[in-house]
Amino acid sequence: MIGEFIRGQVLRWLGVAALVLGVAAFAYSEETAFARRSVVTSGTVEEVRRSGVLYTDDGSSQVEYHGRVRYTAKGAEVVSNRMRLAGCDVPVCPAPKEGQIVYVAYDSENFNRAVRTSAAGLPHWPVPSPLVWVLGLIGLVPLIGAVVNLMWIWPALRTKS
Repeated sequence: MIGEFIRGQVLRWLGVAALVLGVAAFAYSEETAFARRSVVTSGTVEEVRRSGVLYTDDGSSQVEYHGRVRYTAKGAEVVSNRMRLAGCDVPVCPAPKEGQIVYVAYDSENFNRAVRTSAAGLPHWPVPSPLVWVLGLIGLVPLIGAVVNLMWIWPALRTKS
């Protein structure tokens, strides 16, 4: 009976937790691999598009600018896919201009994957994306469920020995 409980209630929860936390770890490892492989170069802003204004509950408003950047990667001219150029509060938001020089970190294995960065480049341990945080929190729920079930059955296990 106790073995069935452990197999059904503890190991099942641990399996789900391991699966979801494994996916979160894989997603974060991809982010860190990109940060470590990235090469910083300068590029020229080719196109600028402004997103709609985002109004928050506290009354402030924010806007983001996206666009395309032309940069050189291993001797080849590359025009990036749409990338985030700037984001700030509306009253004091200087818009990037076409022709402006910016720093770009591109993936040395996939030249079209690029993000705007500073001259220092990307950190080797980047802040996890929202997907990684959500998967991590979802993975903690079954892990806590397994621990609670194990604590609940623990007195029966101690008296059995």
